[in-house]
Amino acid sequence: PAYIVPSCFGKSERDQTILEMLAGLPGIRGVLPAIPKSAAIQNRTEASERLKESSGPGAAFAALANEVNKL
Repeated sequence: PAYIVPSCFGKSERDQTILEMLAGLPGIRGVLPAIPKSAAIQNRTEASERLKESSGPGAAFAALANEVNKL
């Protein structure tokens, strides 16, 4: 079984429809919290810098880590 970690999806109806279709594929157990598409994430991860915990990207990674720990 596999999980999907959305990283380039927004809140649009189109993106949500695609995620729902992906979640319905055989072998997919669920969709984990999204990591937003963000220049801040890309720049910091490429430079090996930590994300600020209070930022949106930092909160997104924390939410993902919390869900993975529950698995």
